[in-house]
Amino acid sequence: MITITDQARDWLTSKGHKELWLMVQSTRLRCCSSSRTVYAEISFQPPAELTEVRSLDLDGIMVHYPANLEIFEKRNITLDLKSTLGFKQIIAQGVSDSEFYVQ
Repeated sequence: MITITDQARDWLTSKGHKELWLMVQSTRLRCCSSSRTVYAEISFQPPAELTEVRSLDLDGIMVHYPANLEIFEKRNITLDLKSTLGFKQIIAQGVSDSEFYVQ
């Protein structure tokens, strides 16, 4: 399940963003504690390699994600607003290996 906080929705609306793309990436790590990590990448432009998408309307914000990405119902992905030293960005909280399955 994907949700959006009021702060994130209000900020996106104030900036004129009506849609975003949620991509889940996996990368290999070369260290002893983990060999792979999963993270979310949020963009306001559609990725060039994305051909099939699913879309959700979250209180007026369209969230697009790859059609082959299965988000298990028991997990919650929350789009939130993060501010660091005055710089604001949208982040996806709740992303980990156990929450996604890419077919």
